[in-house]
Amino acid sequence: MLRHARYVLPAVLLLAAACSSDSDADAEGATQDGAVAAGAPAALATPMDTTPLRAGETELTGIAFRLPPDHALRTTTIGADFRMYAVAPTADTAATLLEFYLGDRPQFDPNATRQSMINGIVARDRVAKLAEDRWSREMLLELPRTTESGLPTRVHLFYNRLPKPDALRADSVIATMRCCIAMQPVASKPGR
Repeated sequence: MLRHARYVLPAVLLLAAACSSDSDADAEGATQDGAVAAGAPAALATPMDTTPLRAGETELTGIAFRLPPDHALRTTTIGADFRMYAVAPTADTAATLLEFYLGDRPQFDPNATRQSMINGIVARDRVAKLAEDRWSREMLLELPRTTESGLPTRVHLFYNRLPKPDALRADSVIATMRCCIAMQPVASKPGR
């Protein structure tokens, strides 16, 4: 069984490079079953991006990201203090590319994960290459806000057993996630 390396986002570039490599030299820190072994966290310093929502971005409670062409965001579960979403192809209501939890209490085990930064957001993730060139990823984004703000403080993202092209597409969504400032409507002056 081939072994894989631990990856640090931005996922699109690094996962693409890792997927194209068949060398066991890239397997440092990985176990035979594909789980990532615990190690010293690595961090990529990227500045916090809090600019207003840009054209082509989708926004959810202060988190902006880009969807792949012909994909839509679906709400799958609404709880008292959380929501579950899925990024899925618009033509296939049963398929799911990427799922994520938006709330304050995700079920995420930080053991055997790597730390990185995505657009200024602290991220912890684990990646596994499975048989038949399928990939799984689980990631936790810790948003720089407090529960008192009324906005969710965590995003728990995951996909399971995706073929390489779909895993790269899901990673491209993750790599665009950022905190954004909601545009305030311009108040019109009285008498205009």
